[in-house]
Amino acid sequence: MDSFDTLEGIKEYLKDGLSGFNRLLADRGNAAKSNEKGERRRLKTFWLLGRWQVDTFGQCHLIQGTLPIDSRHVESIPDVVEDLWVYLPEDTSLTTSIVYPPKADAVCAVCGVGWTLEDAQTARWYYRDEKFRHKACQHQEIETETLNQFKEAFNKADPARKYTFNPIPNEYCTCELCTAWYEVRVAGCKGFIKVGWRKRVINLDWSANGASVTVSDDDVTKGPSLIHAWGYDKLTEYLKVLLPSLTHS
Repeated sequence: MDSFDTLEGIKEYLKDGLSGFNRLLADRGNAAKSNEKGERRRLKTFWLLGRWQVDTFGQCHLIQGTLPIDSRHVESIPDVVEDLWVYLPEDTSLTTSIVYPPKADAVCAVCGVGWTLEDAQTARWYYRDEKFRHKACQHQEIETETLNQFKEAFNKADPARKYTFNPIPNEYCTCELCTAWYEVRVAGCKGFIKVGWRKRVINLDWSANGASVTVSDDDVTKGPSLIHAWGYDKLTEYLKVLLPSLTHS
């Protein structure tokens, strides 16, 4: 029997760290390819390191979240198991996504540090430049880029004013891809403007300033103290109308 489809064989692969994991996935993927007759070999399913699943089609999945270990099992989950469920409470549900670890020689495009078998799950593939990043590095990069775009939008709308951006929690979503919102203090104006992405639109809210302003006739969610902007250009357009109408302190 091929070692890539046995408990002991997979353990041997993993002894070589991340490069061994890479080889395991390559060997399983090749074994599961269709032959000349269009037939596909069905492999066994295994769970690795309490984080990864390799399935019957040679694919790799990453478990989302942390596994709850059944209290009947005081020992940790073995590195390689076929039946993960015996270690979990009966009402456990798992979510997995098809995710592949980085290559052993890959490094993060932000910090330049690579990965090991122990932290490979923190790698995120970024399709914009087709490079891996650490989960934390990717989030920080997106945060920085978003803040710079907000600053640019305000400065384009009125470059003569001074703005102070204070980060606050995202009030719409807290997933790893969503960025902070900001309370923007405008020199000489009462209160602040709240701005932040809520998935596909930018939430622009000036209720803390007290001004009632119609900034656009666009068919978007809007009111006397808020509007949703479809992108940074629209944000700048709305700010050009809003900023002169703010209530002064």
